[in-house]
Amino acid sequence: MATTRRFVLSTVGISTLLRAADRELGGRLIDAANDTRLEDPLKGEVDGLRDLVIAELVAGDLDRNRELSAELKGIYALYEDQLARRSADMHVLVATDTALGRLAAEIVQACLRSQGVSTSIYAPPELSTADSGAFSRGIKELIEWCEYNAPASQMVSYEVVINLTG
Repeated sequence: MATTRRFVLSTVGISTLLRAADRELGGRLIDAANDTRLEDPLKGEVDGLRDLVIAELVAGDLDRNRELSAELKGIYALYEDQLARRSADMHVLVATDTALGRLAAEIVQACLRSQGVSTSIYAPPELSTADSGAFSRGIKELIEWCEYNAPASQMVSYEVVINLTG
């Protein structure tokens, strides 16, 4: 009998960074949301913020993690707070093709991995909210990626879940 696993595709935004930043840094993060690279001193501040957020998420309880991360909140809800029960599932975190998008996905990935969840990150080329053309091209790339990378095995049946809470 085939085992049903989940292929979970979760979008990741920068809300985790914004929730952890003070008001002044948060404003600068919003201004840099579509940048493909971060310049100093912002890069240094963001790297420090990343380390603090990862430490808090890895050490924190589920309620605090839900407050900090919409993505984790959605994933916890999907698993009724029991991530370890479905360790064979496949998780892909979809990030924007931006410096902060990739960084936010790395933060969520670090937390999930600390809880035994195997994850990968995919940032479709050009996916950002900088303009509608870039967004459309990025979504097209994501759809094509899913066509070729979503599991389609005869041996294992997968339930596909798209978590858009990020």
